[in-house]
Amino acid sequence: MNSDSLFEKHPGSKIFFGFPKDMDASCDALRKSQRFARHASFMIEMLDKSLNLLGPDAELLADIMAELGQKHVAMGITDPSYYTAMGESLLLMMQEQIGEEFTPEVEHSWTEVYGELAGAMTREIGNSATK
Repeated sequence: MNSDSLFEKHPGSKIFFGFPKDMDASCDALRKSQRFARHASFMIEMLDKSLNLLGPDAELLADIMAELGQKHVAMGITDPSYYTAMGESLLLMMQEQIGEEFTPEVEHSWTEVYGELAGAMTREIGNSATK
């Protein structure tokens, strides 16, 4: 995951990883953060699991994403634009890692998949507001 992209677009997101909001996004402490690395690793694992649940297990996937959305709301992540910035950072990281094989078609597919997953999570923001 590209922390520079996420933290530059949303400086406030640094607090969710235990950093002050005004910390320089390119400093070594952010780049070497174990907490951020664990989150990135978990996110990649979640994407992998999600892809495996597409199709006949779509209802289970929706439930899992809703639960994950509830956890994010409980942590105070209630601005949908954080999910957008995270998705953009994910795509940037994938583009850097995959290189030429990251075609416009691949980017479109990943944008669609991430958008659906993030959408399921962000619905919980609205659900928590009505409770």
